[in-house]
Amino acid sequence: MRILTIIAAAALISICAGAEDVYVVPNFHPACCGWLANWSIERNYCGNSYLDHLDRVRDNPDYKFVLSEIPNQIALINFHRDRIEELKQRIREGRVELVNAFFLEPAISLPCGEALVKMGVEGLRWQTDVLGARPRFCWMIDVCGLHEQMPQIVKGLGLDALVYCRSNPTKSPVHWTESPDGTRVLTICPESYAELGPLFSTAEALSEKQVAGLIKEMRAKLRAAPESAPALILGGSGDYNIAPRRKEQPSEFLAQVKQAAPDLNVHIATLSDYFDAVRPLVESGAVQPPVMKHGTAYVYSAFWIENPRSRRGTGAMKWRCNRRRCWPVPPASRQDASTPRRRFTTRGCKCC
Repeated sequence: MRILTIIAAAALISICAGAEDVYVVPNFHPACCGWLANWSIERNYCGNSYLDHLDRVRDNPDYKFVLSEIPNQIALINFHRDRIEELKQRIREGRVELVNAFFLEPAISLPCGEALVKMGVEGLRWQTDVLGARPRFCWMIDVCGLHEQMPQIVKGLGLDALVYCRSNPTKSPVHWTESPDGTRVLTICPESYAELGPLFSTAEALSEKQVAGLIKEMRAKLRAAPESAPALILGGSGDYNIAPRRKEQPSEFLAQVKQAAPDLNVHIATLSDYFDAVRPLVESGAVQPPVMKHGTAYVYSAFWIENPRSRRGTGAMKWRCNRRRCWPVPPASRQDASTPRRRFTTRGCKCC
């Protein structure tokens, strides 16, 4: 068995040695519950922006994208119910991916562990029931720090991988993260969620200089990737990224790259496309990711962690929730049909 594993690993390395595969995953990163605008304006903007990506899937056979956060999906259902069957079809085709198992991208510096688990449980349930697909990943591309318990939570939810973008101490875009109990999960850190910006923001055909710059960016990603592994780029032109402004994209860009750098094999992809290319390399031993056994540093003051008013309010809500759960339950002999019961699914949501 050991000999077969070594042979398989060597075969994978030899296959990958001559290939320079780059997976570009178009995404849209908003603030689905309101950031610089109120909630009603934000959800309308987010829903229409995702429709722009869906339109490009319809109009360009080379386009794919990933869709995150249930409030955005609810906005699509509320405002554009006529497009939902089309969305489901694209998900089945593998050209749109529900990339985030969590109800939304949590600010893990603020919620309690139970709330994080709850977001995963309810996120998986809702997307499976309503859109017919079970997400494979915990997509946390904008969190301001990663807690050491997240691998245990992600693994307990039955997910394949954890994705984040900031403060990676291993410097490897593919690594293991390990919780204090020893639970490990494969983790992906591309460092940014908005790269190859000119591909998305330019309304005219890309110039030779622009294409050369994008090729240089992709080669840098390949150098940073583990040996023999493909590179991952989360494509976009900043927050609130929409589909490429030029309707001929990305097909035109793929043809330009093929001509200028025939050794590069660029895929416009979903995250699953990339992950399914990397996981066999890890399982065979061809790629041996480093292990991170702790959380990461926090950046941007972790947004809310330095906001005393938010912390006091959240702490008070947690205390009230815990106090309600800790009330003594009457012995069975003293219970009757009028004894109030609360299902687990109604608890913990206020901590999100």
